[in-house]
Amino acid sequence: MINNEQIVETYLAYKGKKRTNTGTKNNVLPLMPFFLMDTVYQIYCRDIKNLDYRFEMKRARNRWADSYHKFTMDFFRAFNQDQTDYIVDEMDRFNDYIQNNVVMLKSAAMEHLSGHTDFANRKALGSLLVCNSLAQAAQHLYGEMYRKADYTREVNGHIEEIKKATFDIANRYPVARKVEISKSDKVMNMVTLLCREIVKFLNHEQTNS
Repeated sequence: MINNEQIVETYLAYKGKKRTNTGTKNNVLPLMPFFLMDTVYQIYCRDIKNLDYRFEMKRARNRWADSYHKFTMDFFRAFNQDQTDYIVDEMDRFNDYIQNNVVMLKSAAMEHLSGHTDFANRKALGSLLVCNSLAQAAQHLYGEMYRKADYTREVNGHIEEIKKATFDIANRYPVARKVEISKSDKVMNMVTLLCREIVKFLNHEQTNS
């Protein structure tokens, strides 16, 4: 029977790594960066992929798509079809779990921009903020879980490129030069709540593993 422990052990073997902790093995923590980046990709496909970007914005979006493709292809290459199906189901469950918090964060960003730009721009910028926040969380967890030989944190280059692409695209919107979303207490509170919800999911998984 496929479970989280088997998936994690398969991936670690594929990457030539091994566990260094003695905690609960049947949890999704080592997989969480990939779950988070799957959520980022769902938002990208829904809200960013088909926007009429040109020049630097289009190039940044292309970097984003290329980086995600390489990131996810390397991850899923470790697994057979049954394991892949299991992971996709777990990713969907995680997406459902945090969906309300994702919507609240996006809404808070759009509200902060109200009166400064039109609805389409507010929607895009809200989605870019969510994607950047999730990519930051993914990179943090990746560094916590995966270490170099000297035990310093690994930085995943594909996640880093996606973080940069979301930032670069957002900064190309003229309103971004006039209104700093990070100055909104409500937006920052929503970021905190989203991070807490991710931790709750992890704790729930560990408790029920």
